[in-house]
Formats: sequence, C-alpha cells, structure tokens
Amino acid sequence: MEEREHHPSKHGGNIRSSSLPEAPSFSDPHQQVFPKPDQPGTFGHGTYIVQVPRDQVYRIPPPENAIYVKKYRKNNQGNTKGSSFCGSCSYCTFIWAMIIVLISAIIGSFVGIFSIYDDPSFSIEYFLVKKLKKNLEYEISIKVLNPNKHHGISYNQDGSNNVVLLLKKKEIGEGKFPKLDQFSKGSTIINVILHGSNSKLPKEISTSKTHSKKRISLSLSMKNVGVKLKFGPLHVKSKKIDVSCSFLVDRFDDKGAHVVTQECTSSGG
Repeated sequence: MEEREHHPSKHGGNIRSSSLPEAPSFSDPHQQVFPKPDQPGTFGHGTYIVQVPRDQVYRIPPPENAIYVKKYRKNNQGNTKGSSFCGSCSYCTFIWAMIIVLISAIIGSFVGIFSIYDDPSFSIEYFLVKKLKKNLEYEISIKVLNPNKHHGISYNQDGSNNVVLLLKKKEIGEGKFPKLDQFSKGSTIINVILHGSNSKLPKEISTSKTHSKKRISLSLSMKNVGVKLKFGPLHVKSKKIDVSCSFLVDRFDDKGAHVVTQECTSSGG
C-alpha cells in the first residue's frame, strides 16, 4: 500500500494513515448516509441507512389512483348512512311494501264506498179502496228498504215520476211517488195515493168485497222514480229506476185488503 505523509498537526508529530476507500458521492445535498455503528469512521460493503426527504417518496396508492380511492371512500360512507337509517335493504323494502299496501287499502275502501251500492227494494204492505163522492181513491202502503251500509238515499226530489195501478193490464188509478229521505240501512213505509180513472168501482173489486175469499190480481208500475245516493253530505250518484210489483189480494174491508202474495222488481241506471 502506498503511504502518504502529511504535515505535522498542531499537536506535533506526523499522522500516517492508510489509503481509505472513497465514500460514495450523492448528487442530492439533502440525502445523508450514516455508517454502520460497529465500524465507525469507515465505509465498506454492507447496509447503509439513507434518509430521503418526504416530498421525494412515492405515495401509495400513486397520485393517479387517488381519485378512485376517494370515490370508494365516499361510497362506503353513503352506504353506512343508509344502513344506519334503514338497517338493511330488506328492512327498507318491507317498510315501503307496508306503506304501499296501506295506501292501496285506503284507496280501495273509498272506491268501494263511492262506486259499489245496491238499489232500494220495495214491498206492498196493504191495499185500500176508498169510494169518494165523485171518484175512487186507491191507497197503497209500500215499504221501502235502503240496503246500503254507507249510502243514504233521497227519492223524487224533482217529482217527475208516474205511478200507475193496473187491473188485468188496464189502468184504474194514477198518482205520484212521494218525496223521501232515508239513512243508510233504513226502511220506511210510505202511502201512495192513486186517483181512480173511473168513479165506478171495478166489478172484480166489488165482487171480492161481497165474497171475501175471492182473490184479485193487481199490478203496480212506478216509472222514473228519482234516486240520489249520498255519502254523508256528499252527493255520490243520481239515477232513475222503474219499479214493478205484481200482487194478489183478498178479504176487502175498511182497513184494507189482505196481500196474499207479491213480487217487486226494479231496473234502470
């Protein structure tokens, strides 16, 4: 090994040293190299600790992927908020299904109330003949039933109806169906007065009065009976109906004839 002489130090004496391997050079002035602790003052083959400034360290993930990471975190936060509100997707689906079922039930109830109804029914209670000075008068007692649970009914507010009493298909009396208001599920007995078309009592009725067991077949026709259906104060629908009743009577007396059989039907819209 080649030895070099150095000038004497200020403490005196010459310093002899062997040639040392040159330390690695770094172009970056901020980088620092630390020797291994067990070999102070020398550099050799081995492990070195290099300190690099933070701004020169690559990020993980790389900057070009940071936007995807940010988006992923936002999505996770949104899912966390949604789950805290509903608990789970199945729970939210159940809640919405229950709401839809409830709304459908309410709408169905209103549709049923306003659109589903039954026509009133009629039946004859008794039949009475009155002979006045100048003409005859027939009084028929009719029971009117409103079968609807939610609807009230008003009858003949315009008075345009026509009621005709027939004997063997021949008209013997004529009158009007009276005005009437009914509550839901209500029944009312009304008296319809028919004025005779002839002052003379029909032969069949006169004979039946003297022979109480003799029966007479009569027909009652009620045309254009006005019907208004109501739900509380609301007017739901108006219509005209025709009512036809065929009945058999006997045993005439001052209180009226006995109704043996009867059949009443209604039609119209």
